[in-house]
Amino acid sequence: MAAALSRTPRRLFLHSKLLPPFTYSTTPPLQPNSDSPFHSFRAAKSAILSQSDPDKLAQSFIQYSDLPAFRRNCPTYHYSIRKLARAQRFDLMDGIIQSHLKSPFAISEGFWIRLIMLYSSSGMVDQAIRTLDQVILNKPCDLSEKSLCAVLSVYLNNSMPEKVHEMFRTIPEKIGVTPTVVSHNLVLKAFVQQNDLESARNWIDELYKDDAKVVPNIDSYNIFLGAYWNKGDLVGFDGIVKEISKRGLEFDLGSYNYRILRLCKNKECARAKKLLD
Repeated sequence: MAAALSRTPRRLFLHSKLLPPFTYSTTPPLQPNSDSPFHSFRAAKSAILSQSDPDKLAQSFIQYSDLPAFRRNCPTYHYSIRKLARAQRFDLMDGIIQSHLKSPFAISEGFWIRLIMLYSSSGMVDQAIRTLDQVILNKPCDLSEKSLCAVLSVYLNNSMPEKVHEMFRTIPEKIGVTPTVVSHNLVLKAFVQQNDLESARNWIDELYKDDAKVVPNIDSYNIFLGAYWNKGDLVGFDGIVKEISKRGLEFDLGSYNYRILRLCKNKECARAKKLLD
């Protein structure tokens, strides 16, 4: 099963603000079948996991999506989408996602974020952003910073860090939200993905200068710890550890793990064990 769930190579699309409707000539529109042979989530999930035919998988997905437990099970959604992606059936992927647009749950922000992230996990960046554009245009629900984070994550997860900076500048005003440290941390991750730690460092410094409207947290510094560790820059790593203490932040599990790795690399196993205790 682990092999079946391995990540599909991403397929990227260029973003356009106004996209024409997608049409496919290979597969007729997917329609739900009220005569679903399964009436329990366990049976439906088993049928999805064992199905090898892409068309039958997509049709089954539509049938079982009426089951409340099925709709709440994110892993089954992602597994189905990735299985279709491996089969290069992007038409079916778009079809089953679009089939949810008439769902009674389409009035919640979480519903739309799930659709956006389903597209993202398959590398269908253009469709993910088109979905957000639909929400902004039609206003089926109020949007929060969660939607901003979802869009930034789409570009991060698809190795498009330059778009993270662009979206961070434009999306907050479009959806009427003020970015908190959570969104700023995604911007930091974009700088790290670009191997631009200097800009990431400057970003943090500017936050402290801005009357503390947004204060970096331990997650912000864990991003730096991971970046310096991966680069093998132990001097930079140690500097971040000192700054965390200087700022009065509490180390969490993530930062402790990095510190233990650092001590073990320096053959200071006794100190590493003391941290564990």
